[in-house]
Amino acid sequence: MALQDLLSLSGHCVVLMPSDASARQCRDRIARLRGSHDQAFIETVTVVPVDQWLAELWDATFPSKQVLRPIQLLALARKIIEDSEYFPANCLNPLAITRQFVDAFQLHAEYQLETRREDYLFSPEFQGFYHWRIALQQQLDQQQALSSQQLPAHLLALLGDGRLPLPDYVICSEQLQLSPAMAE
Repeated sequence: MALQDLLSLSGHCVVLMPSDASARQCRDRIARLRGSHDQAFIETVTVVPVDQWLAELWDATFPSKQVLRPIQLLALARKIIEDSEYFPANCLNPLAITRQFVDAFQLHAEYQLETRREDYLFSPEFQGFYHWRIALQQQLDQQQALSSQQLPAHLLALLGDGRLPLPDYVICSEQLQLSPAMAE
């Protein structure tokens, strides 16, 4: 959809962009196209990165679970990993292992992968990931928290219940590539 076409939409419109920088550029182009004298239009169009919009949607529902920041997720994961029997005794950099695990944990949620024990029996690393993932999820559940990549699945459940405050239009930028969880 061309930016000019946004001007003719009635109601609230959300334009999803891949990053803060692209959202800012789009907002600037809309403002130049519309002219600075008509501020009412800007209020009806929200241009944001997709992650920000999902977080705002979640916050608008007064959720019972908190979305953790990456550093908070790292702190939870590090304790789990270092206390685990799968933590290598000769590890020189536990933070590097923790970061790799958290990245894998997030990708697991982002791509909606299943967790079947038999899929993780091939190596000690796979077994470690399997056990650490279960332990981290239990910790998140106990603390009424979730990771940012788990957010789309939780929002989908609210969407099915009709509890999400949705705009009249949601437009995805051509540059935006959605993960399976976000696309759903």
